[in-house]
Amino acid sequence: MILNKVSSYVADLRVLILSEKLHSVTRRFDQLRAIRFQDAINRATPRRKLKRLVESNAADTSKSNISDTRELDGPQPESLSVQQQLLDDETHALQVELSSLLDAVQQTETKMVEMSALNHLMSKHDL
Repeated sequence: MILNKVSSYVADLRVLILSEKLHSVTRRFDQLRAIRFQDAINRATPRRKLKRLVESNAADTSKSNISDTRELDGPQPESLSVQQQLLDDETHALQVELSSLLDAVQQTETKMVEMSALNHLMSKHDL
């Protein structure tokens, strides 16, 4: 009878220790996930701001040049092609940025599914 109570107590302690370890691992995982998301955001945000600044400066310069030439010669088809090229470049940059963010999200989703499976496995094992 006493041996049964002691073994039950030891088993309860093991469950408690394992649940504490699992809790610390999940807490660390959440911290790392937050860091990874923040890094992904930081990688995307500065490039976007920098591109906007460069493009706005280029657009301001091209607008002043375009307005000067329009005053002299009228509308230029070259200015339309330059604007189209700028729009195409910006669209391509946004597509690249979105695809890199999609890759980061898919990696995170895969890791979350793996962690969920491990958590489920550990919860079944403890019981």
